[in-house]
Amino acid sequence: TTSPTPSRMAELSDKARAQKGSRRNPGGKQQEGSAVLKNVPQRGESPSCILQGQELLNQMRQLLSADEIVLLEYRAEGLEWPEIGAKLNAKPDSLRKQFTRAIDRVVEHLNIDGYAE
Repeated sequence: TTSPTPSRMAELSDKARAQKGSRRNPGGKQQEGSAVLKNVPQRGESPSCILQGQELLNQMRQLLSADEIVLLEYRAEGLEWPEIGAKLNAKPDSLRKQFTRAIDRVVEHLNIDGYAE
């Protein structure tokens, strides 16, 4: 399995945030965009920006457990939580919460500016 790109990581973070918000506040408006990884470079950006994004992604991966990396990779492949739950023989909501908490923990540890719950 290949590592997710910085832009894919940001997309996954967006999904995790939206899911967390919809569970906490059903019907409530969720902000667009990822507050977690807004500074991760997108395609077409300068090599230095791409390198910064890769370094951030590597730092994040170092702070994730082996189980959390598996969740990250499945999400990077585009699998939804019910599919991941079936593969891992676990409840989809439990896995989603585990992943969201892991991202929150990593963001807090790295003290990423601009992150807001």
